[in-house]
Amino acid sequence: MQNERKRILNLVEKGTITATEALILLEALEKEPARASQQTDSTSIHTDKQSTSASTSHGESTTSYSSSSSSSTESSNTNRSKKKEFPFNFDEFFQQGKSTSEKQNKQGTNPTDRIMDFVQNAFEKVKGLDLEFNMGPSLEFTHTFESHDNDILDIEISVANGKVEIRPWDENYVKADCDVKVYRSDNQEKALAQLVENVIFNVQNKKLRYVSDLKMMKIDTVIYVPKLSYNRWDIRLFNGKFHGESANVNKVKVKTANGKIELANMLIEKGELETANGGIDVSNTRADSIEAESVNGKVAVEGAIDEMEVQSINGNVICKTSSTSARKMEAKTLAGSITLYVPESIPLDGVLKSNFGRFDINHREMDHIEEREEIMQRKLRFTRERPEGTKLYLFADAKTGVVSVKPQAAAKEQSSQENAQSTDPEE
Repeated sequence: MQNERKRILNLVEKGTITATEALILLEALEKEPARASQQTDSTSIHTDKQSTSASTSHGESTTSYSSSSSSSTESSNTNRSKKKEFPFNFDEFFQQGKSTSEKQNKQGTNPTDRIMDFVQNAFEKVKGLDLEFNMGPSLEFTHTFESHDNDILDIEISVANGKVEIRPWDENYVKADCDVKVYRSDNQEKALAQLVENVIFNVQNKKLRYVSDLKMMKIDTVIYVPKLSYNRWDIRLFNGKFHGESANVNKVKVKTANGKIELANMLIEKGELETANGGIDVSNTRADSIEAESVNGKVAVEGAIDEMEVQSINGNVICKTSSTSARKMEAKTLAGSITLYVPESIPLDGVLKSNFGRFDINHREMDHIEEREEIMQRKLRFTRERPEGTKLYLFADAKTGVVSVKPQAAAKEQSSQENAQSTDPEE
């Protein structure tokens, strides 16, 4: 079991997985000894019957999987038609991974190994993508797109290669300033024609759409939009960072395969942020709910946020809320530490878990603490009563790192120290 846990950590260091997949691996690993014991007892008593039953069961399992796969394929095709403009389709890679996993199942491979091999196979496919954009000659130029239709509720962005920034401004029209770098080309006139012909930038049905599937053309874009209240931002990037600031949006959804996600001074109802390779930084933001997930990178979410779910596979997690109406704070990491900053005036009900890390909490501030330690699993439960305020439920699970719970004032002191260090002339 210990060797298999090490394999999971090695996968984290080498590849990219979602937090859900990592938890599946660990859960499968913990359940495997019980399954193995049951199978051994059954084999010793009913060897012939088990063989026949296994054959029948396997046939049913294969049929069930085919039916499920067919249904999944139909759903995938539907989603693919909606997202056909996006140049990278994760579903195709995972579908191939499932085929490999099914073959291993027929060969009687250990279930835990099947999951890990499936994930690793997907990693290799993602890592094997052609990202060598800097081969051959290249040229650089700038271009500006404009639209004077300012009746906008939604913003949809899908860019294959390049970072995107959204900045509200006082003008009543939309503008996109593009810094373009074209690879394997030295003809600017031809490259500009290709850009204008293939990039979509328009406003229709109160939605601003900016779409580029040009992999061999890196387009770093700053989009200026009117200072309005927006219903939805839907951002999908493949190779690039996203930055959004000073906007009022009902729902923000950002997904990038390779790049950092930043939100600053935002007023939003719900945020869904996901990156495979890169950090996530949410600062000075008011939100009802934020979900942030990174495979490889630090995740920091800070502001007056009532509910947050934050995860990182390979990176530290920092959650800070100043909201006295905060309801939930959930943080998970496989290879990293977790720090939770909470208001001092509200009641708490928290659970901390770790396999190899320790807990950092001020016991004197808590009214009740219960700590349990089992084999490779530590758990701490605590409560703090306050006469006023909504009870904040905390959950933190760091498999290998430290889990800390600190007052919000400590976050301000730490931020001041970091700012002082950043302005130090010696640095």
